[in-house]
Amino acid sequence: MYRVLVAENEPWIRDCIVEMVERAGEEFEVVGEANNGEEALALIYELWPTILLTDICMPEMDGLELIRRLTESRIPMIPVVISGYDNFEYARQAMSYGVTEYLLKPVQFEHISTALHKSVDKLATIKELNAYLMRMQELIEQGYSMESKTLLRKHRDLLETILSMKYLNPSAHQSLLAVYEGKLKSLLEETHQVQLKVKRNNSAGWGDDSEIRQYFQSILDQWIIHRPAQVSQNLKFVVQKACEHIRTHYRDDFTLSELADMANLSISHFGFLFKQQTGCTMIQYINEIRIAESKKLLLETDDKAYRIAELVGFGSLPYFTRVFKAIVGLTPSEYRKSMGL
Repeated sequence: MYRVLVAENEPWIRDCIVEMVERAGEEFEVVGEANNGEEALALIYELWPTILLTDICMPEMDGLELIRRLTESRIPMIPVVISGYDNFEYARQAMSYGVTEYLLKPVQFEHISTALHKSVDKLATIKELNAYLMRMQELIEQGYSMESKTLLRKHRDLLETILSMKYLNPSAHQSLLAVYEGKLKSLLEETHQVQLKVKRNNSAGWGDDSEIRQYFQSILDQWIIHRPAQVSQNLKFVVQKACEHIRTHYRDDFTLSELADMANLSISHFGFLFKQQTGCTMIQYINEIRIAESKKLLLETDDKAYRIAELVGFGSLPYFTRVFKAIVGLTPSEYRKSMGL
């Protein structure tokens, strides 16, 4: 399965792109949707997609800046640009960041499908690195339910595999260490509001393997010390308020950025807390509520499926149908028939 993130600030265009990605083949799964580059960057560090479809002109952070940051951080991902501008300078900058597919709006299904399948040919070289990133994310997300000994053992196993890449793939070795450091520091400083006490001996590099082991062990020690408290009651209340807001305004097209702003938290911090408290991403949570409401309307009214899609907040009928079937196991029309209507 190839994990895809779609970054586009126009909701109806984003819905159409998501629907076309799903139509391109069962091997493609949209794991996240972002309204701007800043939101996309936070989701990337949480979901670790292998393919990015991004618009160029977006608020907060545009697509080119997003791709530039990913390139500088050496994140293993295939970026595809979808732009409303046939602009040589945009295309030149995109290509300088390794973008080989530059699609123009209005984008057609054939173009999306071709770009995705071309991306698959390039993914063989980054598939292994992406697996390491997924292991990091799982370790952090599951860390609160693990015994300390198990957490430390899994950490050591992961770190040793990264260290073993030092001579085989030096670039990947450096990149994975930097990402892992950033994830653990963010966990301590944002979730537990604890300043990291230990510093690297060489801020410009990593030193030898023993120094790296000692450095990461010190970070893990701090996490384990503060882990029993998990998150404060205030932060739990923040997530509860966000859930209440979603349940009240599920028809609206609000974004992760807006909810994070309401909570006065960074996007990445809010996203982590939301998933930790609810067990799902914000998009999954919203879709569950919208589908639950749509099921009521399917049973209680004679409205057509496209009208119900509008009433519960979906931008297009194909997208509504796809999400409905993914959650319920049936299309809206099949669901009605199964209820004898």
